[in-house]
Amino acid sequence: MNYVNKKETNDISSGSLLQAASSEVMALRASRMYDPASRSIVLANRIPLTVSDMQATGQTIEYTEMVFKLCHDMADLNSDNAEYALFTAISIFSGMKRLRPKA
Repeated sequence: MNYVNKKETNDISSGSLLQAASSEVMALRASRMYDPASRSIVLANRIPLTVSDMQATGQTIEYTEMVFKLCHDMADLNSDNAEYALFTAISIFSGMKRLRPKA
């Protein structure tokens, strides 16, 4: 997708950045809640979300497998809060180049 700032200026709004990075940030947030023992993402209400649960919501197999692979890989890294914050910032700000207004 090619996102363009609504104002057509050189300023990139925080909303545009978050919109472009929302999928990546959501996957990173999910990986923070991943339980490797049950191979599930534990939601805020303590209900585990498994691969089959996520696919039952209509998500594609490819997307579901990608999210759970990221969750498992991040769990293997034993990342702390500072590292998750850094990954999140990289996800948000790496999209700045593709958000430049069209010339």
